[in-house]
Amino acid sequence: MNNVDHIYILEDLNAFTHMVIYFEENVTPTPEQVNRDFEIIREMAANEEFFLVVDLSRTNPPSIEVRKTLKRNFNSLKDQLLKVFIFTGKNKFMNIAAKFVFSSAGIKNFILFTTREQTINSIPRKSS
Repeated sequence: MNNVDHIYILEDLNAFTHMVIYFEENVTPTPEQVNRDFEIIREMAANEEFFLVVDLSRTNPPSIEVRKTLKRNFNSLKDQLLKVFIFTGKNKFMNIAAKFVFSSAGIKNFILFTTREQTINSIPRKSS
């Protein structure tokens, strides 16, 4: 599966302990878009364990339908997700929404950040 502009594998594969998929959510996601995005993520992951970086810095809070779709899709990946690294900028409402969606999907291993740099720097790396 080729990278798309808002979902891609971070290139420095030798530096990280596992594959890292970077996912930038759409500004106003729809259930259909979320389902398409997760199809891409599943293809990229190819049944392997991975870290997921979720960029919510430009996203509006999700509708009820989108939250349900996100919950179902994240729940389907929970056995492969080693950890989810989320950055929201300084959007407190998005922090609350993200905590709700991930917790309700059964994803316990996630962490929130305010910057992309903090997020990327927190991903486990291989020892030198």
